[in-house]
Amino acid sequence: MSSEDIADTILRSATSGYYPDSESIASAELSVTHLPTILKTLQKAKNDVKEEVRLVSRQNATEVDSWITQARQLHADIEAAKSQADEILKLADDEKALAIALEDAESQERFLKAEIGFSESLTSVLGQLQLIGTTLTQVDVAISRGELDQAVSILGGADDALEKLEGFEEIIVVGLMKEKGKQLRELLVNRAEEAWGRMIRADVNNSLVEIKNTAEVSSVEMNVGVVVSTLEALDLLKSKVDHFHQQIDKLLIVPCMETKESSIPVLEVHGDTLKVSGRDGDLSAAKLFADLRMIIDFLGTNLPTPVMSCLQRILVPNLTNRLISVRLSSSVPPTLDDLPAFEELLRETKKFEEELHKTDWTHERELSDWVERAPKVWLAKRRESSLDNTRKTLAQGFGQTKSVERSETQHVNAEDGKGAMASGVAEVTGGEDIDWGAEWGDGDEDEDMQDADPPRKEEPKHEPKSEPKSETTQFIDDDDDDDGADGWGLDDDLGLDDEEPPKDENLQEKSQTELLPTPAAAPVEEEDDDMDWNAWGEEEEEEGSSTKQHSSKPPSKGSSHPSKKHVRASSIHSKGTQASGNVTLTETYTITSIPSSILSIISQVLSEADQLSNNPKYTNSPISSAASGIRSLPTLILSVYRALAAFYYTGDLKSNMYLYNDALYMSEKLLSVAPLTTEKDLMQIESFGKRAFSKEMEQQHTILLDYLDGAQGFAGCTDYPQSTECDEAITSCCARIREIYTSWSSVLSKSALFQSVGTLLGYVIAKFMNDILDLSDISEPESVKLAALCEKVATLETLFEARTGEHNVVTVYCPKWPKFRYLSEILQNSMMDIFASWESGKLQEWFETEEVVELLVALFADSDMRRKYIDDIRRTARPRGVEY
Repeated sequence: MSSEDIADTILRSATSGYYPDSESIASAELSVTHLPTILKTLQKAKNDVKEEVRLVSRQNATEVDSWITQARQLHADIEAAKSQADEILKLADDEKALAIALEDAESQERFLKAEIGFSESLTSVLGQLQLIGTTLTQVDVAISRGELDQAVSILGGADDALEKLEGFEEIIVVGLMKEKGKQLRELLVNRAEEAWGRMIRADVNNSLVEIKNTAEVSSVEMNVGVVVSTLEALDLLKSKVDHFHQQIDKLLIVPCMETKESSIPVLEVHGDTLKVSGRDGDLSAAKLFADLRMIIDFLGTNLPTPVMSCLQRILVPNLTNRLISVRLSSSVPPTLDDLPAFEELLRETKKFEEELHKTDWTHERELSDWVERAPKVWLAKRRESSLDNTRKTLAQGFGQTKSVERSETQHVNAEDGKGAMASGVAEVTGGEDIDWGAEWGDGDEDEDMQDADPPRKEEPKHEPKSEPKSETTQFIDDDDDDDGADGWGLDDDLGLDDEEPPKDENLQEKSQTELLPTPAAAPVEEEDDDMDWNAWGEEEEEEGSSTKQHSSKPPSKGSSHPSKKHVRASSIHSKGTQASGNVTLTETYTITSIPSSILSIISQVLSEADQLSNNPKYTNSPISSAASGIRSLPTLILSVYRALAAFYYTGDLKSNMYLYNDALYMSEKLLSVAPLTTEKDLMQIESFGKRAFSKEMEQQHTILLDYLDGAQGFAGCTDYPQSTECDEAITSCCARIREIYTSWSSVLSKSALFQSVGTLLGYVIAKFMNDILDLSDISEPESVKLAALCEKVATLETLFEARTGEHNVVTVYCPKWPKFRYLSEILQNSMMDIFASWESGKLQEWFETEEVVELLVALFADSDMRRKYIDDIRRTARPRGVEY
């Protein structure tokens, strides 16, 4: 690249910002040899520019001269403007000095005017102060003369004048004037209050009220009207009247109305004095209102009109409220015995209010309204008394318990009567004329019946803790609302708006006695499936299943296999003629003293309702209309009993059973005590007792299952420590059932005791059998151990002896007891013995085919013999319901 090209490129870049497009020029190296050529080119360009400027200057020389001339003229104008500006600034400074001088002169003028005004105001204030001073002197003189009403008027003018002296508060003379006015006002107030205290006073210590027209204060006679006007002007009259009212209320009115001390003050009027001269035991309504009239007449006669007007506004409302809250309310009788005195009080109350209206003391009708509400008030008091007596009855505890009998006469056939006698749980009378043998036969005929094969019932295997909801549970759930807030009936008209409990069609088809232990005859075995208890545990049967009769011999010594004479006769299907007759089934159970007390309260309440409705002496009584309301009190009393019973029936195992018996007893006796008792009330109290029974059974059920859960299914029952856990589980269950039996035997009837304990025993053996049947492998030591545990449970059958020394009825109340005993036998027998029992039909009556097969698989090792017996068992299995 040549030096000329480089120089030309640099020049173009300097003059026009050119950037070379050629890569060779842009990347050419600039060396020292290129500099002379570059400098020369740049110098030439510089000279060309200078020459061009000179040429342009020569061509425009005329115009440049004109520009120079104009610039010089502009400079001269600028200098002239500067001179004018300096002159203006000087004039402005002179104007400021003149403004300051003017402001100073105006300030002096204002000061002089203010001084003149102050002097004129001072002259006026001094004149006013002189006048105020004279006025205050007049106030002092008026006070000293006893002219308090004039003094307060004059003092008010002086105070107004002092208030108008604005801006002179700091002047000593004004301050002194104000202080003197304050002192005079205090003196005026003191004189007025002293005069009031001497003219109108209530002396609590001396028990008197004195009202005078004149009084001497500071050696000056004063009139009560002047004093009242003064206090009114000073705005003190209301407070004085309030205080006076409080004193007479405390001294006269309250003592006249209080009856706690069994005496009231004796009032006497002597001129301008009302005095308490002693006490009198006359608490009648006539005496009360005579004293009140004396007080009102005394006050109305002696008090000045302004005081009386002020006193009326507070005395009458307070007197009315105190009459209602103290005397009238406390005089409401809880029973009809004191009703005449209460009626007299109502008449006198109404008469007293009419007199107040005539004298214009009041135009309110609170007392008359209360008298009109007297039936409701009396009814509320009667309700309160009844409910409180109910609470006190419960709070006193169980008291002296007693045994009561429940008897039921029924027309039964020979089978029913003989079944009841055989059960031994109830005393059967009136059946002497019935030929019991006509149905059962004698001698060999009876033995034939015992050897007869009973009909079978299929037993579904229930899984633990998967039982369906029982009918009793449904009943309880449906009845839970019967003790709601509306059941208390605490509204003003005592109306009960309880909603009807949900109706269960199934429950309507069943009698109430089917839900809980039957009271007399021994309960049926499988008919008890309709009862709530069999729906609890795993041992329950499906509803509607046929009744079983057991006639086979006991599977082991000491056991009691069910026989026909242990089952209610209604479940026995036998041949022959039907002998029939009337029998009375009687049993005893224990109740506390509470039901009798509750029924006594209800009886008294209904007796009063009958008297109000039918007794002629109450025909014109003001509370006769309360009779219909009183008849609703039994429902409230029963509601309170149900609401509070849970708090007082506590302490031991017997509590809920006492509650069950008490509720059952009341439901039986209610109709005789209260013939108009509704079916709803009877159902509620009966279901309440049943819920208590259910609650206790559920609790014991849970405890027993907890014990058995500790055995963990009885797997490995021979291995320590599992063997100890199994022993403790069975021992605890047995001990608990014996404890329950001992505790409940003194409370429940025999049938209820056997059924409840039998149900609990059924829980235990059902869980125990299910655990054994669930074991997939049982060794010989384990089978021996399990059999021993079964024998320990079997000792509980001694609890079911209807009478000492007689057979027990365990199979009646624990339907699965035979199956349990056969299971114990299976655990100890050989395969041959087990098959023999199966072939004879004993096991087929109680066990499913696969249950026996599973037991053989668990108890015996796999072998040809075991397979043969299993095949034979399956082959010889007979359909359910076939008699053997």
